[in-house]
Amino acid sequence: SAIGSNELTDCTCLAGYTGIDGAACTSCAAGTYKTATGSALCTSCGVDLFSTTVTADSEGTCLSCPANTLAATGSKKLADCTCLAGFIGNNGMECTACAAGTYKINTGTGVCTECVASTYSTTVAAASAGKCLSCPAHTFSLTGSNEKTDCTCLAGYIGADGTACTACEGGTYKINTGTGVCASCEVDTFSTTVAADSEGTCLSCPANTLAATGSKKLADCTCLAGFIGNNGMECTACAAGTYKINT
Repeated sequence: SAIGSNELTDCTCLAGYTGIDGAACTSCAAGTYKTATGSALCTSCGVDLFSTTVTADSEGTCLSCPANTLAATGSKKLADCTCLAGFIGNNGMECTACAAGTYKINTGTGVCTECVASTYSTTVAAASAGKCLSCPAHTFSLTGSNEKTDCTCLAGYIGADGTACTACEGGTYKINTGTGVCASCEVDTFSTTVAADSEGTCLSCPANTLAATGSKKLADCTCLAGFIGNNGMECTACAAGTYKINT
């Protein structure tokens, strides 16, 4: 109270304390402060600040949280500063961004989650699975891919990394993922399968027929010289006394 006070209610709370005039005052709790004397309430430290000081009489006791962390209003300790979404680390310490190809949707401690297979993300500190983008058509990528060029062609498809891939035509196949070319079915075989990923799709022509490499249909199997029949069917030898010089 001031000099010459004549009422109990002239006794008012000090800065850092709160209460009604004329009564015992209570310390402002950690995470709060009060700069003036009187009966006002203690003010909470703002968001992303904390204060361990009890009976604080200055806003300057509210200290900033470490980088890439957040804290609610009125936070009382350094450990109340927790990592932002998209960042990882221990409470009360500077947090590190999730690498491209990963994300973290929640605040606080935790780990960065890898983008699922056949997606990729170039975003650092991603806070949403929505940052994981789908690979182009007919491509594949491993979990945690961080570049569009990590999306490579599926078996049975060809093209440049990071672009939509094209199916191998009938009569060809490609057994590996990634860049490469479609291999042709061998002579005397054919394949009607588009986007074939196995040499086993190349089927043998009927007896006494032949087909060029990369043949796409059964009818590409034609009779050998010296044999007759319909395309795509087993051929019969010319009888004795006859011949056929062309296939």
